[in-house]
Amino acid sequence: MASYTRQSTFSDGDLITAALFNDEYNQLVAAFDNATGHKHDGTVGEGPVISVLGDAGLATPLNKILIDTTNDHIEFWIDVSGTSTQQLYIADGAIVPVTDNDIDLGTNSLQFKDLYINGTANIDNLAADSVDINGGNIDGTVIGATTAAAGTFTTIDASGNVVISGNLTVSGTTTSVNSNEVNIGDNIIVLNSDETGTPSQNAGIEIERGTSTNVSLLWNESNDYWTFGSNDLNFPDNSKAIFGTGGDLSIFHNSANNHSVISEGGTGDLRISASNLVFLNSAATETKASFTTNGAVELYYDNSKKLETTSTGIDVTGTVTSDGVVSDGNVVIDGLLQFEDSGGSNRTVIEYDSNDDVLIKTGTSSGSRSIRFQTEASEVMRIDANARVGIGTASPAQLLHLSSSNPTIQFTDTDTGADFFIRANTSTGSIKIEADENNEVANSAIQFDIDGNEKARIDANGNLLVGKTSVGISTDGIELGTRVESTADGTYPLRLNRRSSDGTILDFRKDGTSVGSVSVTGSATTYNTSSDARLKEVTGHAEGLSIVQALNPVDFKWVATGQRDQGLLAQEVKQLVPNAVSQNEDGYYQMDYTKLVTPLIKAIQEQQEQIQELKKQAHPCKELHEFEAYPELINKIEALQEQINKL
Repeated sequence: MASYTRQSTFSDGDLITAALFNDEYNQLVAAFDNATGHKHDGTVGEGPVISVLGDAGLATPLNKILIDTTNDHIEFWIDVSGTSTQQLYIADGAIVPVTDNDIDLGTNSLQFKDLYINGTANIDNLAADSVDINGGNIDGTVIGATTAAAGTFTTIDASGNVVISGNLTVSGTTTSVNSNEVNIGDNIIVLNSDETGTPSQNAGIEIERGTSTNVSLLWNESNDYWTFGSNDLNFPDNSKAIFGTGGDLSIFHNSANNHSVISEGGTGDLRISASNLVFLNSAATETKASFTTNGAVELYYDNSKKLETTSTGIDVTGTVTSDGVVSDGNVVIDGLLQFEDSGGSNRTVIEYDSNDDVLIKTGTSSGSRSIRFQTEASEVMRIDANARVGIGTASPAQLLHLSSSNPTIQFTDTDTGADFFIRANTSTGSIKIEADENNEVANSAIQFDIDGNEKARIDANGNLLVGKTSVGISTDGIELGTRVESTADGTYPLRLNRRSSDGTILDFRKDGTSVGSVSVTGSATTYNTSSDARLKEVTGHAEGLSIVQALNPVDFKWVATGQRDQGLLAQEVKQLVPNAVSQNEDGYYQMDYTKLVTPLIKAIQEQQEQIQELKKQAHPCKELHEFEAYPELINKIEALQEQINKL
């Protein structure tokens, strides 16, 4: 094999290294190189000559070129219905078909170009698009015996008239008639009459114009339309190109008004159809309008686009001036919307600015301008030049001014359906704030916040809570309802201050009648209770020493604080002076120590009587302190004085 040299010889047990294997493999690769490898030319080391070229991958190919050494042929075989069939062979000086009248040379659509034969062409039948016989003789041939035949002649020269009683068929590229007048009796002239298959040739009439360019009226077969060459089809003024059986469509130039007219006179539409329709000026230098299929319609002014339709509406470039706008859908404006009066001096602008804000600006000349809102012909709201909003009034006096009979502001919570109102009652001169009219939410309240924090509220029970959000004496704050409660941690929960004059600072009443008060002066406080004789019916004398002697003053500690104190026990006093003891809502007893003043006064009076009696009975020589009962009497007086001081 050319270019292959064996690199190694091995015996059983030899070690084959990678280097030995690579050397041998590289030699094989070089032997099959397309430029330097073996050639199969039959010489030593080049391999045998290849005698068959056939279907790749088949041991017995059906399509093949076979070298027939026995007959000295090159044979061509083709797969015909699964059988390898010989079509032709090349022998010495001949290309020979295997079967007579079986092999075509070319096809109707795939033809050979030129055929050059230096010898005799033996043809059973000759069918040619044209036959050009440049010499020789035509012998023993009848032209047009029983079947019309065609012939091409360089010149037919007749010295007289040629009369043809039958049909005259002239085949060629040009037929010239040099007479001044041609009279044709047929009302239809058929051109391209020899076309029988798919039409491919243009046909029409061409007019010879001497030194000027010829003009023609041709049917373009490729595109199926009439052409006029490079010339115009001219209609004089008022001459119409009319289309339709009833002459529905006409195109003409009207000389009376110098207008060009496309007129649809029938009952149908005038439709102009195109994928992209563009209207230009007469010089085709400016666009007037453009219509794009599945796209935009564009209108232009002075070759500048001003209006364009989009998938969502229209896009207008510039200013829209309109007597009115009616839209059944969305209007999107990329810019500002401006309204002007007839003089153009006063205008209102609606603008979408760079901060994503919608601005409504009114008035460009001097003077005040308002934005008014009307329903039908009546104004219902306005915003004046001072940013005051008036609803029901044309002259708002405040930032928000509502004017109507009993005006009401309503708020509806869409989450709960609760309605809230601020109502003004013009007949009573009052204003009402109403929360959750239909009780959609339990425990609704009117809440007052300052700096983001709640400061007061009126709850669902009508309690005014200041500094707290729920009722309860244990929570700091003020509670005003059917009673007043005030709770404070580390400071006094109630402070009363009377300015200027002395007098009552707190008045107590029962069923509208004063039953007590607290009065103040510049230096003292007086606690008063009802004691008018007109309010009393005297039924006897008060008790004195009997009550005082029965009282049980004790030393004790308060359970809640552990603080030591001295006083009386309410349950014990209740048995002696019932009106000095009461019971609160929690069931605990409490005492009014002022109710003990009367028994104490009475006890002092009784003791004074005893002292006076003792004085009468005393020995003249003895001093009062010398009496045996004197120390005990003094002790009792001091005890009574101490009780009085505590009160």
